[in-house]
Amino acid sequence: MKMVIIASSPRVGSSLISDLLTKAEAGYVSEHFNLSVHVPRVAKENGLQNLQEHFNFITKNYSNDDGDIFTVKCHFDQFFNYTKNIEIFSKFEKTEFIQIKRKSSLDQAISYFLAKATNTWSTKNIKDIEKHNQKILQALRNTSSENIYSEVVRMQFRLKQDEMHWDFYLKDINKHLFYYEDLLTEEGIKEAEIIFSEIYKKKVRIDHSQSTLKIQRDNEITNLIKEKISPHMKTQPSISLFDSCLQFNNSFYGYAKN
Repeated sequence: MKMVIIASSPRVGSSLISDLLTKAEAGYVSEHFNLSVHVPRVAKENGLQNLQEHFNFITKNYSNDDGDIFTVKCHFDQFFNYTKNIEIFSKFEKTEFIQIKRKSSLDQAISYFLAKATNTWSTKNIKDIEKHNQKILQALRNTSSENIYSEVVRMQFRLKQDEMHWDFYLKDINKHLFYYEDLLTEEGIKEAEIIFSEIYKKKVRIDHSQSTLKIQRDNEITNLIKEKISPHMKTQPSISLFDSCLQFNNSFYGYAKN
């Protein structure tokens, strides 16, 4: 049996890829190691008593139709906290890592800022996108540029930390690396389809139109944020802001400070 780990930081399109892989019958691809949401929900629904039972359940029930490939997507904190409590690799003959990044750390940070500020991590359940976006625009216009800048910097710092931990962990491990922006181009999609098809030993199509998730790119909102924070881009945020970032990251792994 093989395990595929989609290694990502937030807002790089990993949920979109997971949804497309699920539709391509690669199994149910999700944040199975998420101790805050997925693990307790699955444990409660299925009467699981500990992480070992949880791991046995997800690898059996969420693998592909042939039962020989289990895929999980996770951020580094999810991976770290799950695997420090349970050994996951010995069950598998092979583990493949797919790392997804984003070329624009600013766009990624803005997306993360908006998701946290509105508690909207997906647009699939929003009935009126236009009304939703107008409310965000109005709120942003009424918010000081200094506050928006501080929040975006804080998000950018947190995301960079997460990505750096994956980079360190994977530095000596063979992996497939994709960039979010490339997965929106015809050439990038074709390359990804070839690699995914090799991994899953079947034809895998990356067809964004088949996903229930939408590519979250509202240029008006993003451009407004960039316009408001542009006067501050070359200024140094306060020390207390970076202290809070370090404290946030050190809450789940002690070596983050270095």
